[in-house]
Amino acid sequence: MAFSIVGYIMVLCSGIIIVTNINITFKGQRLYHSLFVSPPTNGSHYDFIVVGSGSAGSVVAARLAEAGHSILLVEAGGPSHWLQGIPAYVLYFFMSPYDWCYQILPGGNACKAFKDGTMHYPRGKTLGGSSMLNGMLYVRGHSKDYDEWEALGNSGWGYKDVLPLFKRSEDFIGSVENKKQFHGIGGRLKVQPTPHHYPMNDVLVDAMKELNYAVGDINGLLDGEGFMDTNQVSVDAGQRMGTYRSFVEPLLNTKANIDVITFALASKLMITKEKHVFGIEVERFGQTLKYYSNKEVIVSGGAVGSPQLLMLSGIGPKEHLEDLNINVVQDLPVGKNLQDHTILQMFYVTNETGILSTPFGFINPINYIQFLLNGDGPLADNGLGSVGFIHTPANHDPSRPDLQLHSYPYGIGLDYGIGIKHVFNYEENAFKYLFDRYIGSKGQATFLPTLLHPKSRGTIRLKSSDPKDDPIIDPNYYTHQADLNTMIEGAKFVYSLSYTKSFKNHALEMQHIDTMFCGDYQPYSDKYWECFVKHWSLTCYHPVGTCKMGPDTDKEAVVDHRLKVRGVSGLRVADASIMPTIVGGNTNAPSIMIGEKAAIVIIEEWNLENKKEEVSSKIKEEL
Repeated sequence: MAFSIVGYIMVLCSGIIIVTNINITFKGQRLYHSLFVSPPTNGSHYDFIVVGSGSAGSVVAARLAEAGHSILLVEAGGPSHWLQGIPAYVLYFFMSPYDWCYQILPGGNACKAFKDGTMHYPRGKTLGGSSMLNGMLYVRGHSKDYDEWEALGNSGWGYKDVLPLFKRSEDFIGSVENKKQFHGIGGRLKVQPTPHHYPMNDVLVDAMKELNYAVGDINGLLDGEGFMDTNQVSVDAGQRMGTYRSFVEPLLNTKANIDVITFALASKLMITKEKHVFGIEVERFGQTLKYYSNKEVIVSGGAVGSPQLLMLSGIGPKEHLEDLNINVVQDLPVGKNLQDHTILQMFYVTNETGILSTPFGFINPINYIQFLLNGDGPLADNGLGSVGFIHTPANHDPSRPDLQLHSYPYGIGLDYGIGIKHVFNYEENAFKYLFDRYIGSKGQATFLPTLLHPKSRGTIRLKSSDPKDDPIIDPNYYTHQADLNTMIEGAKFVYSLSYTKSFKNHALEMQHIDTMFCGDYQPYSDKYWECFVKHWSLTCYHPVGTCKMGPDTDKEAVVDHRLKVRGVSGLRVADASIMPTIVGGNTNAPSIMIGEKAAIVIIEEWNLENKKEEVSSKIKEEL
């Protein structure tokens, strides 16, 4: 008891210090930029304007600047916080000033155990965007995901086309089989095996081997099938490597012609009567500024921000825009086709606590020294255990897995209920029911079956014509029965791990059944698991698809295969929103690849005819 009280006090005090530091630093950054950092001159002209400095936007801006074009990179947030470089601190920045702090529409078939039936929907609001807020996993998905894009009519997006783009951006540090074939060396983004390893990871991998799953490089020979014994992450010397830091920062003190404007909310695109985009308006500290593009504006605000800006500018569903008294420039299905991976939180318990994470790993001074000197230890770990991919009995596509498995070597009560429960928006009684006896992560581990290829589709809609109003996010989870069937099988799979020798050897047992919400059903029956899925599912923070890429024949397509917005000139979208179907894995690496692809097609189109062949050959040689 005394140990729990001491632990609670230590975690509480460290949390207060960190959160206070985050808030004070942000206020200081904002004040400093408002007083001492002048924006580019109002009315300035640039070859290209890139809106959003996130996973794709920073890549597009950097590559175009490297090619000799003048660039304005627009970011609604400010500089990132130095603590964001510590992988273990990822959850501290959810619902912080470095997050857009969105919430999904309440109701529906998921999140029933969470407050008001809703959940937080974090998106990065800082230089680097969501690459400074995510879990840092470097996962590309399955080769068939990209071949599917090409089969849908998107020429040049097959796996054979995008693999060189993944390699172009990557600087893989470490040893894997067939490294040169599948991984890049010398690219901008550092990728390496996670610097810290919890014993629980080995327990899970041993269980997978028992079940005859391959273990190795899922970004390489395994091609999105099987399990990684050690996750690949976008870190360098233990520090998070966001895309702004990796791609843009190295150019700032060079001859590259790139300006960066921060704390600048893009409020609308400037469009002529002929439907040509020639610039943007931004709001910065109460001042409206206009910037002009000589060639194009590239919108890279992500699956939430990009459709919002397009609709505010009159590009979107005609009926919806008219309802908000927005002048319709182009009637397009912007904001439709929202897809997201859902995860299901499932918990195992054990008396063998030595295989798990503890709250003291994050507050132990020795671990800070280890992190600063060597770039490893608990602080260098993103908290995500081994990741793998499986086929469930519900899978009707034998060519690729339908379920991903994430894991945490701790329970949600790790921090004594101080912060994590608020991040996930747990209803108070539900939290107590699940975690009270495991407060301080006493012997609890978390496993998260993840739906890879949802058939349900959601929407992004405007709340009003005011750019400062959050959009309405309706993910529409589990409206297609096939999605529920897959997650039911995923829950059964996680439950089946209790029968493996590996789990038995470490006394890992499934936590008690849910009688709070699902007590009316026979435990472990399909009806029970369906109830469980609907109550304990939440987002995996991977929204995509809201500015869908597709051919002329696709009535849901917003952009073509060269990412040009249909019916509007001088405008492209380049980020996760263009994905026609969601990839079977974490979405940060694919978003970076989209940035690389966008830059190449833009450079090819805009270089003078006598240089086109030369530039194209240079890029192909590099790839």
